This record gives sequence, structure tokens and C-alpha cells, in this order.
Amino acid sequence: MPTPETDRDPANDRDSDAQYALVRAAYADAIFDAIGTVLLLGFALLFLALGTRGLLVDASTELAVGLILGGVVLAGVAFDLVSPVRK
Repeated sequence: MPTPETDRDPANDRDSDAQYALVRAAYADAIFDAIGTVLLLGFALLFLALGTRGLLVDASTELAVGLILGGVVLAGVAFDLVSPVRK
């Protein structure tokens, strides 16, 4: 049975409980980032569809172009092509 001294990894100075907490937090961040990316892409697709429909049907051209540009910007934010607003 390993003792607390042999339970440590010599490469880092964390015990197994601290390393577990760190890995768990990293997984949670990764899951939230993936969900956020999917949601941003969904909203971008919605904006693109509404903008395209607005261009094809008699509607406000300015609003349709604005929706298309908003969808493109949201897709760019989802793929980290647009610089973040906050730091």
C-alpha cells in the first residue's frame, strides 16, 4: 500500500487530491468551452439563415445585411478569429 510520501509524483509537487481537483477543474472548463462554442455556432447559423431569408424575401435589406454580418462575427468569435472584447 503506498504511503503519502510515495503517492507523490516526482515531476510535480502536488499530492493526488490537489492533482485530482486540478484535472476536474480543467475538464469542467473544457466542457463549458465546448458547449459555448456549439451555442455560438448555433446562433451564428440562426443569424445567417434569418439574414439570407431577409434578402430573398421582401424585407429590410439593411436588417438582413446586419444579421448576416452578425452571424459572420459570431462564427468568427466561436473560432477565435475575432479578438476578444475583454481580457
